[in-house]
Amino acid sequence: MVENEGVKISEAKVESAKLCNVHLVSDSTGDTLLTMASSITAQFPKVDFKKFTWFLTRTESEMKGILEGIKKNKGIVMYTIVSPKFEEMLQTLCSDLNIPCIPILSKITRTFQRYLGEDSLGTSNEISNDIPAGYANRIEAINYTISHDDGGLLEDLDEADIIIIGASRTSKTPVSIYLSYRGYKVVNIPFVTTETFPSIIFSIKKPLIVGLVADAERLEAIRKSRLSSLSGDSEKSQYTDLDKIREEIVESRKLFTKLACPVINITEKSIEETSVYIMKQLTKKIALEGVD
Repeated sequence: MVENEGVKISEAKVESAKLCNVHLVSDSTGDTLLTMASSITAQFPKVDFKKFTWFLTRTESEMKGILEGIKKNKGIVMYTIVSPKFEEMLQTLCSDLNIPCIPILSKITRTFQRYLGEDSLGTSNEISNDIPAGYANRIEAINYTISHDDGGLLEDLDEADIIIIGASRTSKTPVSIYLSYRGYKVVNIPFVTTETFPSIIFSIKKPLIVGLVADAERLEAIRKSRLSSLSGDSEKSQYTDLDKIREEIVESRKLFTKLACPVINITEKSIEETSVYIMKQLTKKIALEGVD
């Protein structure tokens, strides 16, 4: 299939405000796409890019949801997709909307130049001696996430992109750090009981709130191992008591229901899979709300 590079720039050129949506679509974790997109967008410092990440796309239903998101937020589409059917769906929509639809191995820089009406800074990887904005933003996100780890700071929560809640050992911290390296500001808050959970969570509007759970038996094993590594003692305690853990999970799910937030069972998921699912949920939230 021939990629859709032939956009009519006279009709599709970005307005003078130089704002541009970029949709990254992948049936995998999207690492290659993110790297490539960051490299290309860095060459257009006068343009404000808003990225929509649609990763781990595996079903036709998910693909249709992505198409709706692209319709509502028109812009450049970049993808790495194996399925010919999904590729055709993307190419057809983009052709109808008269927007670029680019397999990442194509001549991406030339397509960006034509669509934006902007010359790139050059082809060298060393574009300038200044620290790229994307790098600075990522460092800021990492610092924010570390300072808000494990409920350590409950101020400025509205600055967060994502708030993760879960019982102890549900991978909150590693998922948060992974997401921060992608440029997201993340807060993670441990759940112990409903009574002790900070009520401020119910007044938060901007961030995506996500609940993490795991099978009780899995948590029991992880907690025993953790306790043993710290103290050499794996004796039974409330922290490792299976009934108590089950109660924690049930109570945390009640909180998630009140918050009407997405819930992820991380028992058989890798950190990367959990993180990508959260990014997909955030992208959907932004697309549906039309956040600028």
